[in-house]
Amino acid sequence: MKFINLTVFFSFLKLINPMIYSEIFPAVSGAPNGDIYLHFAYPIRLPAKTVITIHQSFAMWQYPYSLIPDKCWCNFDYLWCQYNGQVQFQTSVEIPPNKIIEIYLDAAISLSLTAAGTHPGFTVTASWLGVDIAQDFSSSNTVTIKTANAYSTHNWQIVFDIMTPGAISNYVFKLTSDSDINPGYKIVVNFGRKVSSWICEPKNLNIAGDKKSLYYVGCHSDTLGDISCIAKHWYLIITGISKTVLAGNIIDFTLENLWTPVFGYFLVKYFILDTNDDVQSYTDAVGFTINNDFPSGYIDFKSLRVSDNHLLNAAKYEFEFYVGSMNLGNYYILVLFPQQYNFAINPPFTCNLTYFDESSQTPDKEIFWVFLSDCNYDNKYIAIWVPPENTRQFTSNMRLKVAIDSIINPKYACKNTGFASWENPNIEDDDYVSGKFDIEIFDPSIAKSIAKSWEMHHNVYTGLSKPNKIFQFVSKGSYYIS
Repeated sequence: MKFINLTVFFSFLKLINPMIYSEIFPAVSGAPNGDIYLHFAYPIRLPAKTVITIHQSFAMWQYPYSLIPDKCWCNFDYLWCQYNGQVQFQTSVEIPPNKIIEIYLDAAISLSLTAAGTHPGFTVTASWLGVDIAQDFSSSNTVTIKTANAYSTHNWQIVFDIMTPGAISNYVFKLTSDSDINPGYKIVVNFGRKVSSWICEPKNLNIAGDKKSLYYVGCHSDTLGDISCIAKHWYLIITGISKTVLAGNIIDFTLENLWTPVFGYFLVKYFILDTNDDVQSYTDAVGFTINNDFPSGYIDFKSLRVSDNHLLNAAKYEFEFYVGSMNLGNYYILVLFPQQYNFAINPPFTCNLTYFDESSQTPDKEIFWVFLSDCNYDNKYIAIWVPPENTRQFTSNMRLKVAIDSIINPKYACKNTGFASWENPNIEDDDYVSGKFDIEIFDPSIAKSIAKSWEMHHNVYTGLSKPNKIFQFVSKGSYYIS
């Protein structure tokens, strides 16, 4: 057998320069925990198990610790990410020639107070089986670090509509800044790693051109004008500022439909960017503590039935579930629909509450409880009010049913990629399904939920637009075919 000398075989490739585009945020002197985004491509095929190394010499890496795998993100699957003087990835798949590679590194570098200026930028090298197959000798790639004013902010306040950890809520921000904010500026809010990087169910507005991949979050402001908000990793970017807010005045903005943090303490950072997207001022992290009191009760689903699962058709949704032992009255029953449902196009909902007493001699007898001809909705919740005069004691042997009529099915569905198949053999990988539904029992007197269904334990999905096959399943493993 004749062995190939890999060093000779790949030697002619070593001078290949990838085209590198890079961003650092915040790119200001003295800023700790700067994020790095790299965008590059090689004109050659990179075999699986290629090691890509990222080099830089203008800042201190923040990575000599075991958490580095949690700080690395790439648009291609990789086997590992490690710090070894520089940051390295090993790919798990072959990458075709000229295919864009995107790498995002969280809290990667610390910039010194004297770092302002232009420096040689990032270089990336690639090796396979210990042999360099591509080296970057480009001198045109540079990084510019600027100075910015470290202003303070006062009277920071965040208010959540719903305080239940993990619930969908509006975030209402109010603060006073020492820096002017002018039309065309941007405000960037960083929520820190104790908040999920998907703090929201983002709405892809599918805008054409270079904005088609942006994810927007609903937001509004009385002081900043008609703003738009973009979700990007742990950042929320506020654009469209049309009003001037002078230093010392109050800024307010509300972010809609975000997940409430499940950690009791989290950090928020705040940056003001000018019309050139340069950081004009920033604050150190401001800490917030929220009541991390999880609901003591849980919702245990039995079924979800949908009268018509075809896209954009009107349908009746019937949820059956158990609430355990609970004196249920003077509360809201909140039914949270997946992100693809759009209540703005809906006619008025009718909601009907009934229950079954499984311990009785007629366990299948449906007992009337509450009827609402026009039940409320807010964001993605349908809110069903149970008035005090209808208070009823439920036990673990009683099954509650919520029937909501006139729901308009969404215009798109999610292709199942196997997440449900292992639990339900009737759901195939090419089936289309909704996102998950959740139900909460909400006490308005304390602005918290006292019982909740929990992801991957007590929630349901439904199939959508599958001809001649309508199925619903409960994530615990129960399912229904009709």
